[in-house]
Amino acid sequence: MQLIKIFYFGFALLFSSIVMAAEAKEEVKDSNKKKEDVKEEVKTETKTDGGFEIYRSQDDRYWFKFHGIAKVDAGFFTSDFEDEQQEFPNGTNIRALETNFNGGIGEDLSYSIVLGFETGTVTINDTFFTYSGFKDTEISIGQIISPFCLENANSSKWIPFMERSLPVIALRPCMGIGANFNTWGKHYGIIFASATVPHGQNKDTAIIHHRSDKLTHTLRAFYVPLNEDNKVIQIGASGVYADTNATFRDNSPNIDGRRFASRPEIKARNTPNTVDSGNRLLVDHYDEFAFELSGQRGPFVIGAEYLQAYIHRWFNPGLHFYGWHAQAAYVLTGESRIYKIKNGSYGQIIPKGPYGAFEVAARYSMVNLNDEDIHGGKENNVTLSLSWYINQNLLIMANYINASIDPTQALGDNFNPSPNHRHLNIFGLRSQIVW
Repeated sequence: MQLIKIFYFGFALLFSSIVMAAEAKEEVKDSNKKKEDVKEEVKTETKTDGGFEIYRSQDDRYWFKFHGIAKVDAGFFTSDFEDEQQEFPNGTNIRALETNFNGGIGEDLSYSIVLGFETGTVTINDTFFTYSGFKDTEISIGQIISPFCLENANSSKWIPFMERSLPVIALRPCMGIGANFNTWGKHYGIIFASATVPHGQNKDTAIIHHRSDKLTHTLRAFYVPLNEDNKVIQIGASGVYADTNATFRDNSPNIDGRRFASRPEIKARNTPNTVDSGNRLLVDHYDEFAFELSGQRGPFVIGAEYLQAYIHRWFNPGLHFYGWHAQAAYVLTGESRIYKIKNGSYGQIIPKGPYGAFEVAARYSMVNLNDEDIHGGKENNVTLSLSWYINQNLLIMANYINASIDPTQALGDNFNPSPNHRHLNIFGLRSQIVW
């Protein structure tokens, strides 16, 4: 499998290099015909401001960029009960270590390859080709991220907290192989994706139990009545319809199916899930909906979302999981986040002063995974955050999380919820570098 991944990556780089070389030769030939005995050299230029980028000075259709990110986290848990401290050990974690390869192949075609490194293995994350030949429209094919909800659209590099909120982590679909269609204007955006999202974690290669992959369809639309001079008002909605396999190929119940789960908005090396539906739900298909409202005025950004999932099960009662979050962030030094109408997201803060930019943020989040015979748990979190953007590449962040966790099978066994209510105080630290 690793050889296939390495071959795929090497082929993409080799293909783009061949195209660039061929085009360079053609330009030299044309120049020789027009100007006798004069050889015109195709000049290239490089940039090192945020990664390494090489491109043609005369023609920016062909380019290549190498960049990446590293996040190093630490989490500290306190509680009034000794058993809870044993369940949630303090620890550190390399939260992310990724290398990105992006490039342009002609005027309308580009590619993106993201490789992640974790515990000695290499994983392929979002990896796709994009065609942008139509005005304000992009079509991507490859391994893509579901465009479900606003917070999932915001890059994890630049959200004002160490992790996304409880309901988004628990309910969002995983990435999968498929296609993504995106079109936008000054005051709107529509994104549709269809992909074969994996819903199981079965690693048995000797006996393949799972049936054929099924499709997950996602639609997100948003309207932006105000979009000018760092002033934004955005209203949107998302929907998901996903087929899954309730049984294995031998018609036995699928005990390795769709799972809804979340950690307490922090991930040290040994942090367990605090809410978890388990993967024995026997899901036939499920529907999800999200409603979003957000806005920006200069250095101030607010947002709120409500998410819910309706799970249709095989010979079992249906389930209803839901959650919501609301948050506000303010940049004390006056900078504004970069708003991107293309996917309706709030992005990076670029410091203007010699001492960087400082941001404070607060969030309340809740998720409920209890329904019928499933005791996935209910959790309410309050999170406070302080971020120091030293420059556009280096970030230091501190979070305080007050987590209130109702009885959950995530902290018991697969069938019986843990009898104890848990109340945790969590302190998190992150250092992040983007190159």
